[in-house]
Amino acid sequence: MQNIALRGHRDDGPIDSSGDLPVTNDGNFRALLRFRINAGDVAFQEHLNKTAKNATYVSKTIQNELLSDMCCMIKERISHDVGSSGFWSVLADETTDAAKREQLVICVRFVSKVNDSYVVREEPIALVDLIGELKAGLQMEQDSTAGTVCELPLNASNVAKTIIDTLHSLKVDFDQLVGQGYDGASTMSGQQAGVAAIVRERLAPLADYYHCAMHALNLSCSRAVNVTAIRHAQDIVTETTSFFGGSAKRNDHFMTTVKTHAPAGSQSRLVTLCTTRFVERHSAVIAFWSLLPYIEMSLSSMTSWQSQKSGAQASTLLNSILKIVFIVGLICLHEVSALLQPVSLSLQAVGTDLVEALSSIDATLSVLKQWRCQCETVFGKLLNEVTAMASDLDIQVTKPRTAKRSVYRCNAACDSTGGVEDYYRINVFNPMLDQVISDLSHRFADHQRQSLLLTHLMPHSAPKVSWDQVRPAVDKFSVYLTPCDHELRHEFGLWQEYCTQIGSEVPQTLSVVSALSLCPSSVYPNVHKLLKILATLPVSTAEPERMFSKVDLALTDIRSTMSEDRLEALILMQAHRKRVIDFTNAEIINKFAASGARKLSFSLPL
Repeated sequence: MQNIALRGHRDDGPIDSSGDLPVTNDGNFRALLRFRINAGDVAFQEHLNKTAKNATYVSKTIQNELLSDMCCMIKERISHDVGSSGFWSVLADETTDAAKREQLVICVRFVSKVNDSYVVREEPIALVDLIGELKAGLQMEQDSTAGTVCELPLNASNVAKTIIDTLHSLKVDFDQLVGQGYDGASTMSGQQAGVAAIVRERLAPLADYYHCAMHALNLSCSRAVNVTAIRHAQDIVTETTSFFGGSAKRNDHFMTTVKTHAPAGSQSRLVTLCTTRFVERHSAVIAFWSLLPYIEMSLSSMTSWQSQKSGAQASTLLNSILKIVFIVGLICLHEVSALLQPVSLSLQAVGTDLVEALSSIDATLSVLKQWRCQCETVFGKLLNEVTAMASDLDIQVTKPRTAKRSVYRCNAACDSTGGVEDYYRINVFNPMLDQVISDLSHRFADHQRQSLLLTHLMPHSAPKVSWDQVRPAVDKFSVYLTPCDHELRHEFGLWQEYCTQIGSEVPQTLSVVSALSLCPSSVYPNVHKLLKILATLPVSTAEPERMFSKVDLALTDIRSTMSEDRLEALILMQAHRKRVIDFTNAEIINKFAASGARKLSFSLPL
């Protein structure tokens, strides 16, 4: 659970009952056993003295069996909770670990009731070596003459087979599967032959695919770089942060400059701009803008360093930064990043439901559209900040030289009547907003179409809609509901009346799980089920991606030979610490005793 490496270079053989340390390092586990002996554990010392050498139960094989049993106990409890919840969704994502294995993380999302309130749970339930599983399950084709092994394709069919087989082994009910959440890769999301389509066709016809909202938001933000000035600004930010971060000497020089000249309590560190780490992407731009004067100071002083390489790079970066077009591109990127950062954080939160996610996206779109409608006022304020920053950096605020016919540079408002503000607003700010707004509207249209009918059941929406507007959602999930149409219609009418009575007490931003608490299943059984389905629908793949960090911490370069079963057990134990803590010693020991033939009697009363 603490992610401590247990095994050493030689983790086998008998342990000296005297507790003396060997010459070679045989691992933390065996060192802890000797620590027990030296601390006065007479029972364990006697066990090592009197028990047969093949029955001491301290080998790495026993370690792996115990870890495997605890992993099975975790999976069994999660599977039980999924079955008790009624509905569930599957989330999955892939990564490559330090051993160059393609790891597929599978999570389940469901609603659980805790202390009279409902919570959305996203639980990692499996870590699978994708290529290893395919090799074990598929017969490899070999060339009869050369004896070479043919390519094993990681196509949608093979990935879907792995996911289906893994979920079958967990004994979950596919009839209750109502959603699938993956990234936007064509292998996973293809509507005709993707993983989502295969799972829906073979097992769960109601399990629609939902593109990860976090990925979709980041892709929409990336559209800003279609504007040349924005793209160049982002590239310069990336190169500059890499320049300082790639050398301890350069980084120390920058940190010293910041501490010397920056006000106390201000931002002190640059953040590396990574386009795939969504929150860090925004944080990097925000930090760069606030530290820009000190970046210029550091680069200016570094141009005279004796190191020709550092001096030349500093001079090049300084020339790029000290241009008004870069300052304008950076302030525009900063403004969008400041708006999208809290939205990205909310989409990565555990248990975010689709209504909350769409509300955040709608609010973001609304603000961006307001900026576009009031672009002259908004950009006028930004230009004031640009002018102040340019004054600090001793840059003249001018528009670039342009011609009426230009191929490589934007030339709108290039005539003498157009001022600096008009030029940069028309050529940089407005196109950036248009790109982001258009892409956001397009990407989240599918989410809205798929979930719109279910959101009509939310307390603030139900009184405003008719039965005919809700009817298609009822028909889609009719297999889970009361078959009598008459009863369903009247139940919805009662729910509308109840929502009307409590209307003033219900906020517009109410989450689905909060709505579930207002909708007792004994009074509104079908509405309750539909709201539970809405809460279960996937929002993002943040939970599988959080597992990637645990894999990186557990499977380091010096532990890269760890077997897949042991790695999965360690990762799930770290992800489900509370479940492991709740296990009693008797449960674990009895599970171990029952999992194979044992030379000693281990069973304990529960």
